[in-house]
Amino acid sequence: MISRRPLIAGLAAVSLASAACAATPNSVPPAGVIAQVATRGAMVAVAAQPGEAVLLTERGREGFFVLREGAAPKLDSLQGLFVPAPRSRHWARLWDEVTGYPEWFGARGDDVTAASDNRAAIEACIKLCPVTQLGPLAYHVVDTLRIGVSNRTVRGSGLSIEAPYDGGTRIVSSNPKKDVIHIGGTGPDARPAIIRVQEITATWSVDLIPPPAGRESDAPAAFRVTHVLAAHLERCFALNPL
Repeated sequence: MISRRPLIAGLAAVSLASAACAATPNSVPPAGVIAQVATRGAMVAVAAQPGEAVLLTERGREGFFVLREGAAPKLDSLQGLFVPAPRSRHWARLWDEVTGYPEWFGARGDDVTAASDNRAAIEACIKLCPVTQLGPLAYHVVDTLRIGVSNRTVRGSGLSIEAPYDGGTRIVSSNPKKDVIHIGGTGPDARPAIIRVQEITATWSVDLIPPPAGRESDAPAAFRVTHVLAAHLERCFALNPL
């Protein structure tokens, strides 16, 4: 149990750490005992009873979690919403069940070293959250970011289309042979419906090589939309496409 002063300090830390996002996650402090923990590992080690809550302050993953009975859902392997706990229990994030943040799943904006993790984190957020809110940051990726789940919105935080390219949301690929963002399914028999993408700039961090004459369709695309029923792209930009 913690006093009011450390709890206020912890809430302030949550607010500051979430400042990179367009909005602070909606997490209302639950009634009852609240422990403050710095990592998911420390949260798992907390001796708590179902219904009790903790405040997680792990960078990017901040928020309140409540201990629930039953194993954690297997669909959240990156532990953005659910964290396994001993005795067939799990910690469940308190959120509005609408808007999620890829940072909850391990994404790190403005960090080139996170390129191998960001795509998986963003796609995990899209899979589990109706609205995925990206911060005004550059999310580096090494493979195509795929948005292929029905009834989803992926929302950026402002435009970033002029040097020095700061202040808006960018998906930045380091693979000159791959599309940056693919919207839709894998084929005629796998077509998601109603996907919205808003205020995102797609670009590459490397120079692209034009394909041979007559094979222009082989060029990588900033946004490629295929096999989808109703896709709406609004205020989306491509920087330096071929």
